[in-house]
Amino acid sequence: MRLFFVWPAPGPETKKLMDKLQKAGHQIPYWVCDPEDIGSRSDMILHNHFDAWSAIPAEGVPSGEFPPPGRDFIERLYRTESLVMTMMNKGFDGMPIDKRKSMYYEMVRYWNGVLDLYKPEAIVMPAVPHSSYVFILYTLARMRGLKTVMFENPWVSDRMLVYNDYEAGSPDLHEALKRNKGKLFTPDDLSGDLKEYYFWQTNKKADHTPIYMQFQNRMRTLSRFFPIKGLWTSIKYRSFWWTATHSLKKRFGPNLKREYRKFAIAPDWSKKFVYFPLSVQPERTSSPQSDVFVNQILTAKILSNALPFGWEIYVKEHPSQWVLRTGVAYNNARYRGYYEEFSKIDKVRLVPIDTGSHELMEKAEAVALIAGTAGWEAAMRGKTVLNFGLPWYRDFEGAIRVRDVESAKAAFDKINKGFKVDKDMVLNYLKCLDEGSSHAYLENMLDKISKLTKDENVDGLFKMVQHSLTF
Repeated sequence: MRLFFVWPAPGPETKKLMDKLQKAGHQIPYWVCDPEDIGSRSDMILHNHFDAWSAIPAEGVPSGEFPPPGRDFIERLYRTESLVMTMMNKGFDGMPIDKRKSMYYEMVRYWNGVLDLYKPEAIVMPAVPHSSYVFILYTLARMRGLKTVMFENPWVSDRMLVYNDYEAGSPDLHEALKRNKGKLFTPDDLSGDLKEYYFWQTNKKADHTPIYMQFQNRMRTLSRFFPIKGLWTSIKYRSFWWTATHSLKKRFGPNLKREYRKFAIAPDWSKKFVYFPLSVQPERTSSPQSDVFVNQILTAKILSNALPFGWEIYVKEHPSQWVLRTGVAYNNARYRGYYEEFSKIDKVRLVPIDTGSHELMEKAEAVALIAGTAGWEAAMRGKTVLNFGLPWYRDFEGAIRVRDVESAKAAFDKINKGFKVDKDMVLNYLKCLDEGSSHAYLENMLDKISKLTKDENVDGLFKMVQHSLTF
């Protein structure tokens, strides 16, 4: 099978995975790779990931011969265009919308021409497509009926799901759900890693901080007192004074943290409330996996309009939002006045960011979110989830899909009539995850908890790709 390999990760594991695919009989005429891999192969087109991201063609591709898209074709891609505009908040912050559109049309032109020229039968990528060019390529491939293979990391042990279509979800998980419908399981029915995970999550005295948040917390603490990376970069590129001035302005002038604190109000634990933890942006869980609900203000307004009498909505920012990307500086995803807009929505209360997330979950009547791990953590604590997006647990019976005010009202009505998430639901879904997932990892931090060697991990990824190509 002819494969496009859109896998811009450096290191020997990527090359080993490619070699295994080629030894299995697959041809790889095109590889979107990390910059350090440019020049490492002569048997395929190598496209620097950052060039692809900036709509720069790969060397050796006669892209000047590709025609631009016309009106009819562009109209077929309107949904893709809308999502890509939000994805461009990563890497193109501050770019005017018309310039983004020009870059988008150029990417559509290029990747449509590349598919015509090299005629792949499948596109293999490491994650749900969330970079602008990858999402465009994914959409064009799906329009042509080509296979697509991608992975979803649930952050449950070192488990990995494989998708052909991120909107449809995991076929293997779906099969397990059908097979186990109505069955009752105990923790002893789970594999050792998931049994350990279950007891860890349900132990109220345990530290439930995910490994990626542990890393970010350390990074946040270190950067507060000793910003090594920023200092080294400024010296390297001879921009020390500009960097120092910009850093002081960001820290002591108007910023996201100061605006948030201005509108934050302590929670009133005597009230019934829905907990709405915000998702980090820009990120794949918000775009594309939450579609129109990438706009979390829209989500809050729908909840507010549907909320039962006397209830409130407690909104809390994700701590990572002020660490990653631009830090506390305003940006396209968190613009000046963003938190003020939330504060003006009826029945919405921004709560201080140091309010415990798990305490909010446990005291809430329900947890609402566009996507992200907080939804599954809430379900593990017996809370009904109002789910606006497409997370890996979308098929869990305690995650009610919400699309508009009417479906939100129906969800609240269901909760008021006594619907609750119980341990049997959770154990059933964990058993299905057990049967529908594989041991593998792509995130570097997961190698700290996985028992797999690097070679075993590559073998696992290879088997998942091979399996998915046969769906």
